Amino acid sequence: MSAAEAARCRCVLHLLGDGKSYYHASTSPDVATRGRVGGARSTCVNWIWESATSGRRRVGHHRKRCAHTRPVALAGQRLMAALRPEAAWFHDAKLGIMISWGLYSIPGWAPVDPRLTQSLGGEVSAPGGAFAHQSPLATTSYAEWYANSMALVGSPTWFYHQARWPTRSYDSFRTEFERAAADVDVSAWSDLAAASGARYVVPLAKHHDGYLLYPSRVESPFRRDFFLGRDLIGELRTATLDAGLRFGVYYSGGIDWTAAGLPISSTEEIGRNRESGTFWPAGYGEYALQHFLEIVERYRPSILWNDIGYPESGDAGRLIEEFRRVVPDGVINDRIRHSASDFDTPEYNVAGLSDKKWELSRGVGLSYGFNRDEGPKETLTGPQLVRLLVDVVGQGGNLLLGVGPDENGAIPAIQRESLIALGDWLSFNGAAIYGSDPDRNRQVIPGVTWTIASGRRFAIVDGPMWTPPSATDVHSTAALDPRTTVEHTSDGPRFSNTSGYPFVVEMS
Repeated sequence: MSAAEAARCRCVLHLLGDGKSYYHASTSPDVATRGRVGGARSTCVNWIWESATSGRRRVGHHRKRCAHTRPVALAGQRLMAALRPEAAWFHDAKLGIMISWGLYSIPGWAPVDPRLTQSLGGEVSAPGGAFAHQSPLATTSYAEWYANSMALVGSPTWFYHQARWPTRSYDSFRTEFERAAADVDVSAWSDLAAASGARYVVPLAKHHDGYLLYPSRVESPFRRDFFLGRDLIGELRTATLDAGLRFGVYYSGGIDWTAAGLPISSTEEIGRNRESGTFWPAGYGEYALQHFLEIVERYRPSILWNDIGYPESGDAGRLIEEFRRVVPDGVINDRIRHSASDFDTPEYNVAGLSDKKWELSRGVGLSYGFNRDEGPKETLTGPQLVRLLVDVVGQGGNLLLGVGPDENGAIPAIQRESLIALGDWLSFNGAAIYGSDPDRNRQVIPGVTWTIASGRRFAIVDGPMWTPPSATDVHSTAALDPRTTVEHTSDGPRFSNTSGYPFVVEMS
């Protein structure tokens, strides 16, 4: 990158030898301020430093934080600045599966309204339809929020519930759920995760409804014995480890509707109630802490995945200290709202990232839990999942894909097909994904993502045909994917792949 390009971009990163500190220059590489990435954010005018060259590709919405503030791997150095050395496995794993199954899976419904998932990235489509006047949360596509949605009088889910079960409470779904849970084969879930190419699995031990998928010894001050007698979390842990994958646990520490907070009508209300402590009545902090400590002791998860915040009275510092003692290489997400957390968790959108390690989470469709109204229009296909993973990995992130088993505990066929297609692609091209870092020391070419892993450099090409800029840049014309063909031309090797998936070329 020339000084002229730097001046135009006004934001340059220089990786130091310690792999932890950076220079952030406001005008050129010669005028810099020592510090963590993120100083002088207001001076940044482009997305990534390569964007000063022709053919730049936008990778997100430019709001609040500049994309330059993400760590960058140069000259083969690992992008590990934001993770403890013990947690390197998490950065290298790249892909995880989140499994959402609970009482909400029995009704298994939500409107297929994309406004909430769009709003998470700062974009909301023009409102329309009979429910346009309601907030995106009131019309949420998240089926796992059924207990809340059915309590919002006049919402789509309220009407749906009134039409089908006008006299039934949410808790009454426990009868059908526990009947299904007695027969479910959780090894089918871990087998699918392995077939998808995922390296870790994160099931929901407790969502916002407060119902636990394992028999807890912690006595709830809000609703007694609100848990499953069969230990699905423990059984899934065993099956996941047997499949050679890491195991994590999701727990909603910020919301538990058995304690307080039902219903919530808007995302703004979540923030207000969290800051005021409305969600957390007396005794709630200790209740959440004891659940977490129980999960750490019983399951020793590699990942603790909290949601919607965490009360100060829950002593997150004590929890993290105990977690580090029991699982030294374990990681905990930012939603615990503590400075010692390991990674950020954007949802459905990667706008506004910091220099911290991050993991994008989203459902394969518009919901994490099972929604019987989701179809092909709402579900990512195999090629779309591959493109999403490549885009995330090319920016240094991980991808956590949510699947929702149906009322019988079976993951819907449409989600299975997409995940298996993703796994098939990774079986040929995983060398360019697992253990990789973004290779920023490359010419920016639209449709090409550069990665580097174990000293090998890769171009991941989104298109049916590609001729590298220089034949000498190609390390091998032997394609990783057998669907890729090579034609030797006067301009050098021309790679073709008509499968509809991105393809990988190993570079020098």
